[in-house]
Amino acid sequence: MATHGNGNMNNNFDFRILKKDDHELITIAANWQSTKYGYVVDKKLIADKTIAVLDQKDYENYVIGCFKNDELIGINTHLAWKSLPFWSFSGLIIKPDAVNQGIMSSKQISILSQMLEFNCSIGERNSRFDWVTVTQDSTHQLKTRHHKIMDNIYQRYTGVDLNIIVPGEPLKYYYLEHVLSFPHKKPLVAKMFSLKNEL
Repeated sequence: MATHGNGNMNNNFDFRILKKDDHELITIAANWQSTKYGYVVDKKLIADKTIAVLDQKDYENYVIGCFKNDELIGINTHLAWKSLPFWSFSGLIIKPDAVNQGIMSSKQISILSQMLEFNCSIGERNSRFDWVTVTQDSTHQLKTRHHKIMDNIYQRYTGVDLNIIVPGEPLKYYYLEHVLSFPHKKPLVAKMFSLKNEL
């Protein structure tokens, strides 16, 4: 497995592009997720959908693992399309924090921030300077709630809302179906982020 440090010695996270022999790691991560967007998740379905990314032939589709001291603490899928100039950050699962059930702890937000940074570095290396994701929050709420931990992302990228996704209503853009990793009972926001010096 390819291993990459994130350059942050304080957190000491490592990132690996997972391979076909990493099915067990993906299953472990899928079992961390109990609910998402108001639904009880099907853990086997989540594992199967994530493992399916490993079997795709497209060289720009990845499953990323985040590790601390060789222990898996987070995964996400990084998907790109030949016909579209951007990539997606989706399928995020971060190991639960026993102290902060139901809300993201500062540690989990730090993990998310570093995972985003690593995914952005892959996108930029592949000359893709825009990415999409789905969130429950607006950019302002994210910045407030995350207490500036995510500031590096917002300093380098600008975000716009693409689609307010209401349960039961059709998606505005077909590719968002692939970004939505989980069913949802709550309205979500699909966002596009663009690297500022590429605007």
